[in-house]
Amino acid sequence: MKTQEKDDFIKEAQKKNARFRLVGIFNALGLSSHLSGTNYLREVVLLSVAEREERAPSMKELYFKVAEKFGETPEKVERAIRNAVSVAMTRCKKENFDYVFGRNVFTERIKPTSAELVALLTDKILYER
Repeated sequence: MKTQEKDDFIKEAQKKNARFRLVGIFNALGLSSHLSGTNYLREVVLLSVAEREERAPSMKELYFKVAEKFGETPEKVERAIRNAVSVAMTRCKKENFDYVFGRNVFTERIKPTSAELVALLTDKILYER
């Protein structure tokens, strides 16, 4: 196997592992897969993980790339993700968020923004292997 093929194989395996881990995290957080925002959020996090190794991508870039992939507008992607996060916050127990991220993430008044949640999920995927 050539080195380029080997690198591609390793990257693909890491991407599958990240996708698998995200499914478990999303289930623990109460992010329902039937919400389009959950699917968009998964893609945003995977893009963020892939691009974070080179540089830190902006949320606008990520929303634009995901919107392009799904044939939507970046505004719709952002709104759908915000809705999915809001639904998860109301459905899930606070303790689940604390357990998944290992610290106090939100209180009754203060909830993480979509960008903060993407950053938390990206860090969890990258640094907890």
